[in-house]
Amino acid sequence: MEVDVGDHKCTPIEEIQGQCVKILKRYSAFHLAPDSGKVVVLDSALPIKHAFFAFVEHDVKSAPIWHPAACDFLGILTVSDFTSILVEFHHEGSTPWVNGFGDKTCGEWLALRRKNAMHSGSMDLKSEGESNPHFQGANPDQSIFEGLMLLCRKKINRLPVVQKDPEKMVLCILNHQRALRFLLGKFKEKPNAGELLRSVQIRELGLGVLGDECARLEASASVLHALKILNARKVPAVPIVDSEGRFLDAFTRSDVRLLALENSYDRIASVTVEQALANYHVRVLESSVF
Repeated sequence: MEVDVGDHKCTPIEEIQGQCVKILKRYSAFHLAPDSGKVVVLDSALPIKHAFFAFVEHDVKSAPIWHPAACDFLGILTVSDFTSILVEFHHEGSTPWVNGFGDKTCGEWLALRRKNAMHSGSMDLKSEGESNPHFQGANPDQSIFEGLMLLCRKKINRLPVVQKDPEKMVLCILNHQRALRFLLGKFKEKPNAGELLRSVQIRELGLGVLGDECARLEASASVLHALKILNARKVPAVPIVDSEGRFLDAFTRSDVRLLALENSYDRIASVTVEQALANYHVRVLESSVF
């Protein structure tokens, strides 16, 4: 299948890419804000372990951290932070909470995270004109394309869409999933969109990790092992397979929140992935073979 564009015949992938860029540049970040929804904001003095429960109670995956004295946002706390905390501060026979880290505040964790990023050279402190370079945000009138480019350039997964007047307010959190859902909705409105999408295989896009290079684990693996894979690979999920390599489910960063429901974060080295997901997790996909 080829698409004529003047004298040039576009491949289906080129056509999809071109249409996607047009859509992302045409609509602003404001269009990603839901008609009704909420953004949970946490106080910088809130202990990390309480933030853990707040994520579960409000069913969110990220939350901006507000410093009342400075009247400004310090940064954003995400489920990825919980993964890092549980892995980096877990020691044999002890946990972050036993070590007292659970009583550290959200503000203290952000400061530590920033310090580690500066030491590793992974932090970009260019402020893009912002007074606080540690809190990256997009303006509501910026295009979605600009917001996604900022995500890539800053190597971050979530970007607050911030209204500055009459008062500083986070309208929504821009991430790849939200942008992709919006993009697909707009793309499907175009003629022959379904035929065009069906003509391209995921493998042809050159995205993600496929085949033997894809990390995976069995249901009998410990939660700690799963968290270490998530942390080391910087991936949002790890496939769970049986002994023959058949896909069963996936352990995601969001599932880390479930550990709070049964206080099982103090047993992540002994609790299996299957046990951790048994009561609260909804299966990702029907079984298939990798």
